[in-house]
Amino acid sequence: MDNNLHKKPEYKTLVDKIIHSTKEVSKLYEYQYTDIEITSLWVNISPKGSAHSPHNHSNNTFSGVYYPIESKSQTPIMFQDPRPAVGVWAPRRNKANELTATLRAFQHKKNMGLIFPAWLMHFVPPVVSSRISISWNVLLRGEYGEPNTLQNAHI
Repeated sequence: MDNNLHKKPEYKTLVDKIIHSTKEVSKLYEYQYTDIEITSLWVNISPKGSAHSPHNHSNNTFSGVYYPIESKSQTPIMFQDPRPAVGVWAPRRNKANELTATLRAFQHKKNMGLIFPAWLMHFVPPVVSSRISISWNVLLRGEYGEPNTLQNAHI
């Protein structure tokens, strides 16, 4: 598997879009950074019946996925609530909603992309029909932590 597609000229348009979109997401988080580095970019080809078990993307700030083509697959990407005690206190509700969900599913469409924190656990259940996506990881370069706390780093 080639996970360095971001270094190939044929992916420049996508790389530019990833960088631009990551800048916008970083504004939402109000993150400070000196540079945005794509650390890996690869294509996922999932044949019918395959699955991708729960995982995250260590040592990165954001991860993302892009769906370049229309797919008959109705298999979503799933995100898990990261709170360890999420099931400990769960008042009954009138109906399920996105604020109280412990799993969140996103059905993909052609040209849809998602950027999410790299630490967020996610997975793909067994696919109904073949599915193609492009995924990446991004590291924000700059200062981490507060100065003079002995808990800071320049990355």
